[in-house]
Amino acid sequence: MDLLQSLVGGTPGTGNRLGLRVSLLRPAIVIPTPAPPQRRHPGPPGAGGNSSGPQMTSPRRSVFSDGPAPHDASPPMLIGEDGEDASMICVYEPRNDVSGTVELRVPPGSEGGRGLEHHGLRIELVGRIEVRGSTKHHEFITLSRDLAPPSLLHTSRSYPFTFSGGISSAGYGQDQTYESYTGHNVSLRYFVRATLGAKGGLVGGFVGPTSTTRELLIRSVTEAPPPTPSPRADEPIKMEVGIEDCLHIEFEYGRRRYHLDDVVVGRVHFLLVRIRIRRMELALVRRESVADVANPNATNESQTLAKFEVMDGQPAKGGAVPVRMFLGGIPAELTPTHRDVYGRFSVRYFLNLVLVDEEDRRYFKQQEIELWRKEIA
Repeated sequence: MDLLQSLVGGTPGTGNRLGLRVSLLRPAIVIPTPAPPQRRHPGPPGAGGNSSGPQMTSPRRSVFSDGPAPHDASPPMLIGEDGEDASMICVYEPRNDVSGTVELRVPPGSEGGRGLEHHGLRIELVGRIEVRGSTKHHEFITLSRDLAPPSLLHTSRSYPFTFSGGISSAGYGQDQTYESYTGHNVSLRYFVRATLGAKGGLVGGFVGPTSTTRELLIRSVTEAPPPTPSPRADEPIKMEVGIEDCLHIEFEYGRRRYHLDDVVVGRVHFLLVRIRIRRMELALVRRESVADVANPNATNESQTLAKFEVMDGQPAKGGAVPVRMFLGGIPAELTPTHRDVYGRFSVRYFLNLVLVDEEDRRYFKQQEIELWRKEIA
């Protein structure tokens, strides 16, 4: 069991600055802090961006286990203490307890002297949605604990805290808990925030931080796909599409819902081919839709996460091409599907089937699939 820490306000004990530090008791998994995704420009037609190429239509009609973390025989210790790497982040399931300590370090000269007067110390577990370019953040979870009443401190002191049941104690079940997410235009964050009561940033005559945070990652794991109101969610996908008198194909995928390490298996049948096809590609596209309170019109941004060539050359009429995509081998970080997260944003995934002819024209058809997390890798 370890502790991860967050330190702000400079080095404690320097001059007349006080130190406020948050440390988290480590669960089973700790990873390096993920880097935010690089912003991409829309891709070419049919690649997941704002496509303007021909779209195929119908021939006749114009997508950890429950319980505590595994036992660790080593005693609790601090990770990220002075001289150690603090650029790590804890990974929790919704039901995991979130525990740690808040350390308040009194500047030199105040110990044994006039002391440090504050107006109370509070710790909060916060879930927040942040939209790029907006200053109005939506905090959908705020659990708080008072760690210390207003008092006068003469020595540095640590205050332990525990949020039993983690974020699930806010009244959300496993199925209603959304994972941490960092996208191009929106992020869903979870963090603990320690706040020291003060006026004007001065605490007992000393300058120091009155608030500091420690980020944590939430990963929601289920043994089976989450329940859905759609009665056809677990049925295979089968659809006939094409361009009238030119192209008529039938594609099918084994099912609509996949876990993040699953394999997408399908088949494409060519019923009519009067176009000189050069190749066929299959891509996985993530679409992020954001509807800010200040701007209710949704902003959509699509990103092609992976693209594979599944056929090379002209197909024959009546031929069939097998399709297989290993989701676990995709280098981009996949997340479960998020639908209408508190009315702020959605994250959806699509299989994009693209046919390229000899004149480099692209004909594409997207089909939505649903992703869910079966385990934490």
